[in-house]
Amino acid sequence: MGRKRPSERLRRLIQQYKLLERSADPFSIDVRYFVKVMRECFPRLQSIPELCLDGEAIDAASSVLALQVRYLEYMTALLYRDPLLVQRRLSELDKADIAHLFLKNWHPLIAVEQMTAHALASAADYWEGLLPLSERLAAALGPRPETRAISRSELLRMGILTDKSFMELVKEVWGELKEAGETDYWDFIVAPTYERTLQRAILVSFLVTYGYAMLKVDHIEGKMTLIPYERRRTLTKRHISSIPISIAEDRWRRAVEEKG
Repeated sequence: MGRKRPSERLRRLIQQYKLLERSADPFSIDVRYFVKVMRECFPRLQSIPELCLDGEAIDAASSVLALQVRYLEYMTALLYRDPLLVQRRLSELDKADIAHLFLKNWHPLIAVEQMTAHALASAADYWEGLLPLSERLAAALGPRPETRAISRSELLRMGILTDKSFMELVKEVWGELKEAGETDYWDFIVAPTYERTLQRAILVSFLVTYGYAMLKVDHIEGKMTLIPYERRRTLTKRHISSIPISIAEDRWRRAVEEKG
């Protein structure tokens, strides 16, 4: 097989450049190979069309070099380093140089603390100098209040006890409720003092729980109504119910204001 004509070799170079224009890597063409082929072909060129091909090949080689330069400038701006170049550079360094470069460019995002002998000694000194828990609680809570017996007369004066028994109070409130008939819960239990209101709420709770009265609750309007029974109704455990009602002091004040 004879040697290829110079024009064919130049056309192949130009075709490679056209393929490169659609490629992402400008270094897929070896420019030194381009120059070698053109140097070999130039003395054998005989016609003007062949010389035009040579000029087109030179232009293609120049364009390849321009693409490679722009590519390097772009990657340098991104701080990109070719892995093969980095590998070659590292292979030329000794271990000490690599360690020095690593420490120079090491910027950890997190750190891990570990217990040292000094930290252990400080912890031991802290615990040894710490007061017992009983003494620390005494200092935090202050002196313990004195305890003493309280007489019945004082309890009566404070309103905690009354001269009447609990059932007497229950029957008294039941009688009031029967006289009032169907009535609003808050209108019935509210009293001039907060303590007296709590007492009436407890008694009314007993009446409802044990069959002396019924508490009807309207959840839509938020209204509670007491309905007395003329006679106590015997309730089974299945029918005994208890409805928790908050008697907060601010709610009592509002009820007193509404009652006038």
